[in-house]
Amino acid sequence: MKIILTAMLVALFAATLVHAQNTIPGVGGYGIKAGFGLATISTTVSEFEDYDSYAGGTLGVFVTYDFTPTVSLQTELLFVAKGAGGEFLRGRSWRHNYIEVPMLLKYCLVSERTFKPSLLFGPALSLLTSAEFKSSIISEDRDTKDAAGSVDVGIAFGGMVEYKHLALDVRYTVGMLNVYDPDKWNDVVDAQDPMDIYHMADDDYIKNRVLSFTLGYRF
Repeated sequence: MKIILTAMLVALFAATLVHAQNTIPGVGGYGIKAGFGLATISTTVSEFEDYDSYAGGTLGVFVTYDFTPTVSLQTELLFVAKGAGGEFLRGRSWRHNYIEVPMLLKYCLVSERTFKPSLLFGPALSLLTSAEFKSSIISEDRDTKDAAGSVDVGIAFGGMVEYKHLALDVRYTVGMLNVYDPDKWNDVVDAQDPMDIYHMADDDYIKNRVLSFTLGYRF
């Protein structure tokens, strides 16, 4: 169901891009992109501080609106996997899937050449589609979506190199919101006791971090 919904959203957005480029002055192009991200978390919960990065996929579409030959706005619709991993033998991990909409200011450093390097910066709004926590201490994987925030807001910054129709994008997205409500999290993982290693206090937080690498094709 999640795959079907994602495909429908991407198809709808792609159709909008085609229409927009033909009717709206300033639309500089549109395309598709795919890649992967090294996701991890920033947290005040000591048990989670040593979690390793998790390699998850990224897939979506984009459209750019040119203000000047060097400045444009790039809007994207992406399916993004986030989370974190733990020690291999202990099998600890988070898996969060989002529909993400970055709106990035793009500044082209050299606009007159075929080889074009650019800088990217802007907000990214993410809508949660699924969340799961896995641990060898807990007997079964836990669906933690009900304990997680349905929306995450991040700040993305990075760079892009374009050559003809191809674009290599490297960016880092910093989540600004706490992924989990502490009380709901404690209920889902049975960690109401403050001495439990997975217990979250009221002032604890878990936030997403993603270093992503994508290759895009501009039509």
